Amino acid sequence: MALHYQTEYRLGNRGRICRSYTGFQAFVAIVFDLVFGLFFEFVSAMISLAVRLAVLVVEVLVKLLAINWKVLVAAMTFLVYVVTLPFALLHEAVDRLRSGGPAERPEPHPDPTSLRKPSWAFSREV
Repeated sequence: MALHYQTEYRLGNRGRICRSYTGFQAFVAIVFDLVFGLFFEFVSAMISLAVRLAVLVVEVLVKLLAINWKVLVAAMTFLVYVVTLPFALLHEAVDRLRSGGPAERPEPHPDPTSLRKPSWAFSREV
C-alpha cells in the first residue's frame, strides 16, 4: 500500500497548480495537512468560544444591573464614601493643625458698609 497525496490550488490568474506526492513525501504532506488543519480549527474554536463567553457575560451583567440597580447605586455610593474618607479626614486634620484650636480662630468681622447676603436669593438677585 503506497501513500498518495494530491493538492490543487490557484495563484491569481496563472491557472491551476496541481502537486502530487507519493511515499515518504506524501506521508509528511498528510501529517502537515492534518496538524495545520487541527491547529487552525482549535484556534478558531477558541476565538469563537471567547466571543460567545464575552457576549454571555455582558448579557448576564446587563440583566443583573437591571434587577439590582438600587443595590448597585448604594454600593457605588458606599465605595465613593470609603475612598474619599481618608482624604476628608486628612483635610480636617490639616485645618486643625493650621488654624489651632477653636478659641484661637478669629471671627471674621464684616465691613459695616458691605451688604449682607440674603438667606434666600430670588431669581433676579442671582
